Amino acid sequence: IIIDALDAGQDPGKVIRIKEEDIEQYINEGILSLSLHDLNLADILKLSRALKLKTDITIIGIKPLNIELGEGLSPEIEEKIPEIISLIDKTLKKYINNK
Repeated sequence: IIIDALDAGQDPGKVIRIKEEDIEQYINEGILSLSLHDLNLADILKLSRALKLKTDITIIGIKPLNIELGEGLSPEIEEKIPEIISLIDKTLKKYINNK
């Protein structure tokens, strides 16, 4: 499970889940190449595929209101923490039940 700030065109504060089978579409649209980190997610996923690594990835993304450098989370993002935890819980339970 990858949890990160992600702008996939959703409203600020909107939480989205991207399943493994949909990741390629987001890579092709250039969405997963937009990263606030030195190493972008699209390149990591392309590398894992090139190396034929077995993956079962779910991405949980939330669009930040702003990306200014600072400490802590904005109130809009903090209020989404229960929703994010719920998505993580559901994803883990589904993964465990399928093993």
